[in-house]
Amino acid sequence: MINPNRFATQKMQQLGQGLFQGEEMAQQIANKQLDQPVPPPGSTPQSPYGDMNPIMNKDSREARRQGRKNIRMANKGLRQERRQRVKDIKAAGGPEEYSQDGYHVGEFDKRGNSIEYGKTPRYSKKNPPDGSDASFGISGYVNDKKQFKSALNQGTYTYKKGDLIDETDHEETTYKSSNEGKVTGKRYNVENVSDIQTDKKGQYMTTLGDDEYYGMDKRPTSSTVSSYDQGRNAVRDTLRPSEGRKFKSTWKKI
Repeated sequence: MINPNRFATQKMQQLGQGLFQGEEMAQQIANKQLDQPVPPPGSTPQSPYGDMNPIMNKDSREARRQGRKNIRMANKGLRQERRQRVKDIKAAGGPEEYSQDGYHVGEFDKRGNSIEYGKTPRYSKKNPPDGSDASFGISGYVNDKKQFKSALNQGTYTYKKGDLIDETDHEETTYKSSNEGKVTGKRYNVENVSDIQTDKKGQYMTTLGDDEYYGMDKRPTSSTVSSYDQGRNAVRDTLRPSEGRKFKSTWKKI
């Protein structure tokens, strides 16, 4: 006669063995955790896979890329300040009448540069702007590259007529070119392109010669320019968005 408790006994033995192995594994994990230093209260334990946040990890590719952007944006701030000064100088009646502090006049030339110290040096990796942060322009934290790009593109700013294109946007944008079909912003120095204009086709910018600059009394109308970017007596190029009808920022938010 077959013992009905035989199979039940085998099942109980298997279950007991599984429980014992589970307890043994849990004890091994607990011993491993005890061997590791306890993080201070309020801190985040270090992941064994390293810092998964590309912004917080200063050595990550995304952090280095954003650091370069910060430098370009700081240089953009210098240029915008100088361009605004050019407009103020023009409105005041010339360099001899313009005063930045309300007391001293004749400190700047018509291009907005200091007569005594010259043009303000550009920021660089060796001379970064104060307060440079790899997460500049990002609200909160991101956990991976996809979230990082998504955060950068939220609420993208659309340029308006009369705006000056930002250097970061200019260098990272591909344009439709009337001369070459398609070019990247690195083809032309940002100071050698005009403010944004509009026509029936949408927004556009034109290249400027070395003797032309934003804020001139009369907008250049000649079909040729002479500049470092294009050479002597070259055909003036017209730049338009490669997609759509308007220029959009790659980092500026609304």
